[in-house]
Formats: sequence, C-alpha cells, structure tokens
Amino acid sequence: RLGARIMLEVMAESAQNENLDIVWCNFKEIYKDSAEEEKIELYKDNEENIKGVLTSRIPGFLWNKLIKKSFWDRCRIHTDKEAVMCEDTYISIQLLANNPKMGFVPKPFYNYVKYDERAATSTKELPILVLAEKNIANIYEFLKRKDLFETYKDEFTRLALRLKIEMLPYKLDRAFNIFPFAHKSFKNFMFPFKTSLFYYIAFNSGFIGKILFKVKTKIL
Repeated sequence: RLGARIMLEVMAESAQNENLDIVWCNFKEIYKDSAEEEKIELYKDNEENIKGVLTSRIPGFLWNKLIKKSFWDRCRIHTDKEAVMCEDTYISIQLLANNPKMGFVPKPFYNYVKYDERAATSTKELPILVLAEKNIANIYEFLKRKDLFETYKDEFTRLALRLKIEMLPYKLDRAFNIFPFAHKSFKNFMFPFKTSLFYYIAFNSGFIGKILFKVKTKIL
C-alpha cells in the first residue's frame, strides 16, 4: 500500500507540475527467482507511440499510467464487457489517438508478478492473443471509424497476422476467415524466409492450405 501511495504521489505531482494528461512509469517483471525492470521508451511523435503499442514495442498496460479524469472523460472510452483479454491495449489505443500531453517518471513503481498462477494470463487454456480476438477486432473498428486505419495499416496488419497464426491449432476456419487482408502480402510475414513462405502459400491456398496447416500442427 505504501508503494502504491508513493507511486500515485510522484506521478500526480509530475502531472500537476507539467499539466499532463497521462503520466507513465516503468515497472518490474517479477519471476520466481529474479526480477527485471521493464524500461518504457516513449516517442515525441504520438503516431509512433500508437505504432509501438500495436507492435508490442510499447506495453499497452494501464497499470503503469496515471490518467487525468477530464482527459479520460473527453476521450469517451469504449469498453467491451464480452472481451476478456487485452482490454487495456484497446483502451490505450483510444487514449493515444486523442493526442494526450504525456510525461514519464523513469522509476519502476509497479511490480508485475509473472509466475502467479491466479493471474488472468496464467489461468487460460488458449493463448492470450487468441483470447484477445474481440479486442483486436475492436481496435480495428476504432481505427476505421476514426479514419486512422491507413496510418496504422502495416502495424495492425502484422498484429492481425500474429492472431491468425496463433489461432491455427484451435480455430482453423476462423484463422482463415478473420482479417483476410493480413495474409495477402508476403511482406507482412515477419518470420524467417522458409517459415514466412510456408504461411504465405498455405493461407493463400484455400482448402489445400488448411490441409497443410493440419499436417504441420498435427491436428488431422
């Protein structure tokens, strides 16, 4: 509790002194036998920050941010009660799209315990990205609605492609049908050449491609 109070006091002081809409801080990832500080690198160009969140170069978590209430209210944040994962990333994209004045406190105030079996990310049977499908779709709809999709098309397309590939062992037909634009261009496959070529050919080969994936993932 003391750590949380200090975190809020320092970040609130920074926000008040500089009239900031959002203040970020670093955090520590806590493992069973070690701890590692995660250092956030923000850009002066907010467009780059959104690209960073979409590509996971910048964590989209909310718990390392202090957000001014008036700014939050002005953003009219949409949430989806049926979406069970990555809701903070969806919210962060909405916040950043409203061009906040941001600051940063380079201290690891928050401890993110990675080995806690009770944590939401530790108790799910499906991969996190598969569970995040609905919020990834929400991000897509938001970018389209705000006429921002073309600006972030490359970054979102790679996110969508990661989702499709994660889905393959669990929801094969869905993996082929969701965000079909993502697998149309070979340049979107950011894997070693042979792996990228396999995914590109299989995704663009319809029924034959599904058979290739079944063989590769041994789910025949």
